[in-house]
Amino acid sequence: QANAGNPLPEPMHNKMTGQLRSYLLVGGMPAVVSEWIETHDYLECSRIHNDILDTYQDDFSKYKKRASPDILRQVLRSAALQAGQKFVYSRVADDVHSSVIKDALHMLTLAGLIIPVRHTDGNGLPLGAEVKSAFTKYLFMDTGLMMAMLGIPSKDILLSSDTNLVNRGALAEMFTGLEIVKYGDCFTKAEQYYWQQNSKTGNAEIDYLTVKDSKIIPIEVKANTRGSMQSLYLFMRKKHLGNAIRTSLENFASFEYTDTEDSNSTRHIEIIPMYALSNIKDNC
Repeated sequence: QANAGNPLPEPMHNKMTGQLRSYLLVGGMPAVVSEWIETHDYLECSRIHNDILDTYQDDFSKYKKRASPDILRQVLRSAALQAGQKFVYSRVADDVHSSVIKDALHMLTLAGLIIPVRHTDGNGLPLGAEVKSAFTKYLFMDTGLMMAMLGIPSKDILLSSDTNLVNRGALAEMFTGLEIVKYGDCFTKAEQYYWQQNSKTGNAEIDYLTVKDSKIIPIEVKANTRGSMQSLYLFMRKKHLGNAIRTSLENFASFEYTDTEDSNSTRHIEIIPMYALSNIKDNC
């Protein structure tokens, strides 16, 4: 099994990265996957994506006694547009009360179309004990469906550089969150958390916090070099943590550094490629 001590040969790593690009466009909806296996045609896959989205949104009329179908459609699209960011109610519509949007978000969450990622201070377990509900991000249920809803052409993903792919529309962050949910405990409800600090000296954010063996493990989605990981270093120092994960389009690797600002504590960073996020459960 590939790991930091036994990374994939570079040709195999490049092939897996190419497969990841395809998966981001195709997604995991069964009908779309079947079409991709048969035709390898992104346009046909996109057509099925749009059919699925139409079906979901047509079903909103069944719940019109609880929420306006139009509001549900607006909120769903806004969740896709705001993926990877704190959800801001005013970006949905200027003339819709926040309580109406909140109800729509709740219904879309119950339907499984979006998944909340809540802010936590991350001082200890359980992570949900320090949630700040006003700071919530949402994952769209499927990368392929989100690409179709936003009208992003397949060539924009297939031809983008590694850095642009990871940074485009928080696509990599959303994919990572969905993978964490996928490989989590199937017997418990998935709860997703992130950490953020806003201060006069600068802002810092950790994309995801997970728990392994009763320890908090920060997960950072990155395409850059070690020098740009100040948020991760800051969080590990503040919470006195020894291990973290960085996921990107890099090959398997790891590194350690000594934090001179925290009693020369040693920090260990495990690098897991985005296409191998199932390894999180083994590397935490």
